[in-house]
Amino acid sequence: ITIFADTPARATAGNFLHVPLLGGTTTNEEDIFVVAMELVAAGIVVPDLTELLADLETPSMTPAVFPDISLRPDLRAYHTSEIPVVFGTMPAPSTTEEALSQFVQSAWVAFARDPARGLVNIGWPQYSPNTTTLAQIGNFFNQTGITFTQGQLLDFTCNSIPTLLAVSAQLSALLPAGASL
Repeated sequence: ITIFADTPARATAGNFLHVPLLGGTTTNEEDIFVVAMELVAAGIVVPDLTELLADLETPSMTPAVFPDISLRPDLRAYHTSEIPVVFGTMPAPSTTEEALSQFVQSAWVAFARDPARGLVNIGWPQYSPNTTTLAQIGNFFNQTGITFTQGQLLDFTCNSIPTLLAVSAQLSALLPAGASL
């Protein structure tokens, strides 16, 4: 990832790639901090805050992954927990999990074949934060596919850098002395 010092000015001027983007996050991205704290306690370096913040942009899709996909029962749909769903590598998946995995794989293929219209052609509208176009994958209402909601309802904290910095400060205060995010 290239980060420019004048990113806000570039964005305002429209100086960025205008290409389709399929991005996402998991419902409980923050659960990865449980693992991060364990790693810090073991003396292992964790990613910088800027790396973590890179994953917190308003997504165009939000996978809500089944809790039993995690090999850790204390973690919910944490950062990267959707990877086994995407690649079909879940250990002993249920019939529902297998169907969800097949749906996600078909969506990725549709996007790869036609980034501009592939998802629209399978009923997945282009994302707009003020409309019901944010895809929730595998949630309570459709465990093998998608349902749609407004992005602003799920991602309100991601729209505020001061909120993210305050959360970062709170998380940093929980780390052992000398450790940092």
